Amino acid sequence: MKRELFAAALLAALVLGAVWNLTKLDSLVGAVRGEIVVSRSCAESGQFEQARIALKRGREIWTQAGAYTEIFLRHPELDAIADAFCELEERLEEETGGFAPCYARLLYHLDCIDRMEHLRPGSIL
Repeated sequence: MKRELFAAALLAALVLGAVWNLTKLDSLVGAVRGEIVVSRSCAESGQFEQARIALKRGREIWTQAGAYTEIFLRHPELDAIADAFCELEERLEEETGGFAPCYARLLYHLDCIDRMEHLRPGSIL
């Protein structure tokens, strides 16, 4: 009987941990994504300073979550997001345009991370 109770408690802890992980990731990606969308909107209307500020806020949110992301996410995904942030920052500094694909790349990487962590038939098979 003790074994069964221990197994049930362990299973409950694992399920709660998974739910916490998904909630944390959804919140993080949503906050960063929101800043990137604001930045893109500003850049498209020629407000490059505001675009850089919003992008910086998004990067700070992402960076401050490093203790979480470096444990729960794969490092190639973290590198891809860091590279996408850097490339976008460079494009916004130049103010010459061509930043739409950079925004798309960054949003794509964030969405991929969020999708990969959610349980779906494709993610477990």
